[in-house]
Amino acid sequence: MRKRSPAFLFVLVFLSSCGVQRDTETGLRQTTIRVAHFGGIHSTEIFDEIVGEWDTQHPHITVKLERTVGSQYLTKLLTGYASGSAPDVCWVENHHMPALFGKGALMPLNDFIASDPAIDIKEYWPEEIERFTVNGKLFALPNDTAPVACIYYNKSAFDKAGLPYPQDDWDWNAFLHAAKKLTLRDEEGHVTQYGFAGWAWQSWVYSRGGRMVDDVQNPRKCVLDSPEAIAGLEFFFDLRREHHVMPAPTEMSALGMAATRMFSSGKVAMFNTGIWNSSFFNKIRDFDWDIAMFPKYPGTDHSRFATGGSGWGVLKTTRHPKEAWEVVKLMGGERIQTRLAGTGNFQPAIMRLARSKDIWLKCPPKPANKQLLNEAVAYAIYDPFTPNWNEISDMVIQPEFDKVWLGRQSVEEAVARIVPRFTALLAEARADRPDSFRR
Repeated sequence: MRKRSPAFLFVLVFLSSCGVQRDTETGLRQTTIRVAHFGGIHSTEIFDEIVGEWDTQHPHITVKLERTVGSQYLTKLLTGYASGSAPDVCWVENHHMPALFGKGALMPLNDFIASDPAIDIKEYWPEEIERFTVNGKLFALPNDTAPVACIYYNKSAFDKAGLPYPQDDWDWNAFLHAAKKLTLRDEEGHVTQYGFAGWAWQSWVYSRGGRMVDDVQNPRKCVLDSPEAIAGLEFFFDLRREHHVMPAPTEMSALGMAATRMFSSGKVAMFNTGIWNSSFFNKIRDFDWDIAMFPKYPGTDHSRFATGGSGWGVLKTTRHPKEAWEVVKLMGGERIQTRLAGTGNFQPAIMRLARSKDIWLKCPPKPANKQLLNEAVAYAIYDPFTPNWNEISDMVIQPEFDKVWLGRQSVEEAVARIVPRFTALLAEARADRPDSFRR
């Protein structure tokens, strides 16, 4: 047997560590592209199937899918980037984008797109393109969008209450009237069915005309102390405090039930969240249901709401940018978006697919009113573009709102404590990476 030189062995080990090998049968150079994602059961199955088929058609590239639980995903990704062990491609939730951008972790995709006729960026929702763009550079190819515009409603509960089903142009007054009618109590006064449950306080602020920050894409100060923002928060909290049509988060915790389970079990008649719960609700057999648009403030043209959405990016540390781009096109392309849409949980980022009856609007059949989500995209507002948003949300905002739920302070008192700390953390983030956040 021929003895290999130390230099040959070094090159072999080096190429292997770089994700480069040669096929023993064809002799072709093979590149392994590691893809990080946080998909659930349905999306992971779809990724595995389509990537497996794609691999057989692209013998020079092997895709290695690496799933991480959503709650740990961003931390693991940033840690890997800092240590030089990051994957080549990553799934980027819209609220991951500021942190990844702030660390300089993502590679701009403009040159790939400009030279690749397979991708027409004009086919994607422009609002999502804007979210993933900084200073004219696009850092992720959109995969899906997810306005928190859905009011899931129990049609059987509406029938029993003698109420007409909600229409997409209804307002806060019609909503509150329905929530009161749908809240039922037993002889001892205990609530057996709440009219409403929801967590997205931001949507009430936005629909009332308020905002969280002065500029979503370039935030410098918190503006939750505006009269409009305070009025939106007051309405939201009063659904529990004054009208008693909604369980407080503390009450749901005491019951050991999340709002999704309360809706599916018939203990809540209306529930505000995104489309991602659809496959779970399609398992309901005890009653019929559909969705309506989040209600608008009386006298305004349309409601506004928070939003989700995601895309696929290339990590700057990749040694194989061209191959990584080929995989981004696969993961953010038409075939996977079509399959994800079929689960009912993912609204396609490619507008043509989102407007297709066969691909999205009627697949699966429920909810029947998915068309509202296409209209909703233009009215959705993203979280502030700051890398420390999770810290602000979890450590500054939520503890103060918890005190409001518990009756320990008013909305105005909570906001007075939130605004200066929120603004200070925005300034701190800008000071840490002034080059990254200059627009």
